[in-house]
Amino acid sequence: NFLIGVIYSVLSTAMWTWYPIRNADWLLDHPKISPVFFTSMQCSLLLPFGIVLYVALWLFSRDLKEFFGPSPFAFIGWSLFAGVVCSFGATALWNAMSQKVPTAVAGPMLVFETIFSVTWGCVYARAFPTATLFIGMVLLVSGVVYTLMLFNSLNEPVVSEAESSAGGM
Repeated sequence: NFLIGVIYSVLSTAMWTWYPIRNADWLLDHPKISPVFFTSMQCSLLLPFGIVLYVALWLFSRDLKEFFGPSPFAFIGWSLFAGVVCSFGATALWNAMSQKVPTAVAGPMLVFETIFSVTWGCVYARAFPTATLFIGMVLLVSGVVYTLMLFNSLNEPVVSEAESSAGGM
C-alpha cells in the first residue's frame, strides 16, 4: 500500500505540474478569452464526467453505499457549495492570474495551496503545526519569495553606465 501511495503521489504531482503550466500558457496565448468563460467550459465538461464516474463507483463498490452519510441533503448541499464557490471560484481566480503573469511566476503560486491546506488542517485539528511542518512551510514560502525576487531581477532593464551618466545631465 505504501508503494502504491508513493506512485499515486508522483503521478498526481506530475499532473499538477503539467496542468497549471499548460493552462497558463494557453491563457497567455489567448488573451481575449475570458478566464471565467474558460473556467466555465472546464467545469461544464468535468461535471458530467464526475457524475458518471460517481454513479459507476456507487454501483460497483460496496464501500460507497453509505457515501452520503446520515444527512444526504446536507452532504449534497455542502458538496455543491464547495464545488461552486471553492472549486469554480478558485479556478476562475487562478485562470485570471495565469492570464496576467508569466507562467514562471504562476507555477510557484501552487505552493500556497499546500500552505493553506496544511494551515486549515491544523485549524481543524485545533493544533499548532509541528516544528518540522512549520519549517517546511517556511522553506516553501521562502522558495516562492526567492523565485519572485529572481524573476523580478531578470526582468529589470539593464542600464549601461553611459546611459545612466547621460541621464543625469
